[in-house]
Amino acid sequence: MAPSKMPHPPRGPALGILAEDLQGSVAVACRLRQRGLDPVIVRDPASVVSDADAIVVDLDLHHAADAAEARIREWAAWLGEHGCERVEVKLNAELRGSPDALIAGIDAGQDEKGILLVVPAYPTAGRVCVDGHLLAPMPVGNGLDVDVRSAIRTEDAGLVGLTVLNQGVGAVTAHILDARARGTRRFVLDGTVEAHLGTAAEAATRLREEGHAVATASTGGWLRFYPDLGRDGFVVVVTPGNHETDRAQLRRLGAAYGPRALITTATEAASWGADAAHEVLASHRILALHETDRDDPDRWVVAEQLARAVRGLLDASARSENKCLGVVASGGLTTTALVQQLGGTSLSAGLELEPLCPTARITGGDFDRLRLLCKATGTGSEETLLRMTRQILGA
Repeated sequence: MAPSKMPHPPRGPALGILAEDLQGSVAVACRLRQRGLDPVIVRDPASVVSDADAIVVDLDLHHAADAAEARIREWAAWLGEHGCERVEVKLNAELRGSPDALIAGIDAGQDEKGILLVVPAYPTAGRVCVDGHLLAPMPVGNGLDVDVRSAIRTEDAGLVGLTVLNQGVGAVTAHILDARARGTRRFVLDGTVEAHLGTAAEAATRLREEGHAVATASTGGWLRFYPDLGRDGFVVVVTPGNHETDRAQLRRLGAAYGPRALITTATEAASWGADAAHEVLASHRILALHETDRDDPDRWVVAEQLARAVRGLLDASARSENKCLGVVASGGLTTTALVQQLGGTSLSAGLELEPLCPTARITGGDFDRLRLLCKATGTGSEETLLRMTRQILGA
């Protein structure tokens, strides 16, 4: 159905995504849901989209024939009318279907100074991008090798290679702006690991913050990182740290958030006075507490100490305007002690974010409805604590 103007919702979604078909729409909506957003899939312009963090449009291009680009432009305009701050097109994971029409449609809405970023890599799905070629090595992807710029008919697009991505967000941003000054405004970004997608997302955010108009296209991989919703508040991460997997996860968390994360011991946090606690909470997005250097045979004693430290931080936040968005806990004893310390009478179960990584909300007590994501000690990959934290922050 062709869109028409509808009344604006009271709050604009952070992201609008144009997907080629219903399968792609559902897949990308689930991807957004996994990181804590509240998306809605739209097939009819009369759909209610209020209170959604993101709108995913099923373009149904299979039935659009030669009108595909026009339909994309119309829906892109509809998303703008409904307050979407960013618009992206979802490309097929192997660039099948109509990737050229999707790119042409969204690019048509850009002015001559607008920047288009194409991020085709999806490493966790076995698809990487090297030198502008989308690859899925055997046996995962049957030897897929697609020249991205040819597939999307943007042979003049600049390439942001792995060498630049490995230098960080500053190098990526400078590379794009330097090329933009020479007349290039469309770019394909390589990527072989999740960190490359995170860097690409940070670069897109930085370009927007500097006032550049940015449109994006991806296979959905980088939506774990993009967009950064900038939710106000902080997340507490708590783990005894008595397992090397958990310690590696803490290191990865610290590397991902840099100065926005503070990783310290529960003993140190418990020693802060009210003023010091308020200052720490106001200047960090992540507070990660551990007791990795403590070798107490009674793990319950350690769990209680961690829980008391978390309770102190949450009490301090309750007396200020800085809100705790949720807690990520590792270990069954730690989670039990935490719920008891926070006065929860029960838990409202959510979805399992990863195997052995359930989500819930605390019911009852002073912190009723507080989000709680927990995992078993020693489980998950190096990325698990980071993914759980991003699920709460939406960033």
